[in-house]
Amino acid sequence: MTVNSWDRENGRPGHYDVTEFGFNFRFDDIRAALGLAQLAKLARINLKRKELSRLYNVLLSESEPDLVLPFASIPMEKAPSHHLYPVLFPTLEERNTMEELLREDGIQTSIHYKPIHCFKAFQDVDSSTSLPVTEQFAERELSLPLYPSMTESHVESVVSAVKHCRSRFASRVRARLTS
Repeated sequence: MTVNSWDRENGRPGHYDVTEFGFNFRFDDIRAALGLAQLAKLARINLKRKELSRLYNVLLSESEPDLVLPFASIPMEKAPSHHLYPVLFPTLEERNTMEELLREDGIQTSIHYKPIHCFKAFQDVDSSTSLPVTEQFAERELSLPLYPSMTESHVESVVSAVKHCRSRFASRVRARLTS
């Protein structure tokens, strides 16, 4: 649209044009004000997540060297915004068990990066697509907690829980193999 909500609300141009097809995703005034307030904090928030990611990288690479930390090798000055902290476990079984054990320990995790070709909308169009590397990544990925109000001691607690839960997972696997 060629006229924004503010102009229409204030009695400015009574006519407008729609220049292309699309959807009306305009913010209302309250959400716009909240967004502007959040933008003022963005640099500080991104820096905090970057520092927490760096701590995760150090602690996990020391205590769990077989985990893959996808963004750890990117120089911090070129690193992403660190809105997530993904970790790759060696197997799907371990990833799923870790999700369960960490939940039992009160640690909320998430699974991100499901391959786009696996979503229903894309399956309905073409179910023949196969991206094996992408699929292998997706089945091993688990995102650990990362948020701007998180403290260093929270990161240390999460890493400790990961270490403890991986030990429990290994015990389960050993017990299954010996029985």
